[in-house]
Amino acid sequence: FEQWVPGAVHPANPRTLRCLQKFLKSAPRTSSTDKVVRHSRVEVLQRLGQAEFRSKIRAAYGDVCAISGASEPEALVAAHILPVSKRGRHGTRNGLLLRADLHNLFDSYRIAVDKNLRVCVSVSVSDAQYRRFHGKKLSIPSSKLLQPDRKLLAQHFGHFADLNN
Repeated sequence: FEQWVPGAVHPANPRTLRCLQKFLKSAPRTSSTDKVVRHSRVEVLQRLGQAEFRSKIRAAYGDVCAISGASEPEALVAAHILPVSKRGRHGTRNGLLLRADLHNLFDSYRIAVDKNLRVCVSVSVSDAQYRRFHGKKLSIPSSKLLQPDRKLLAQHFGHFADLNN
């Protein structure tokens, strides 16, 4: 045990040490279910253009999820149809505004959009909360300049079909 003295740290004196040991012996023991919370500093790399992409997608879709209709801003993310890692661009034609959970399913090819702009949900998704979107028409911006590129959606759908057959 140590005492704090302005400007220095010193070992606890014998009396303080005995007092602390007595207190610790009478203190309730932690159980195996007690959780230790630890924090660490994390550096996050954000792709250049990501913030602008998100802003443009949110504006194009009026802050409404293209699949669920959810409008809680904190739950919505700008999803790339063709990932940037695969040479996708940050343009609105390569994006959809999706609820974060639907974005995860879209990125893992468990949800896709067919040529008729209908949502397809993989048979591997058993949760009824997601299954209910199967066959639903995708909501897209009215301006052709802001609508998702059909070729990119078809490419995404091709991967979806390959993984789900």
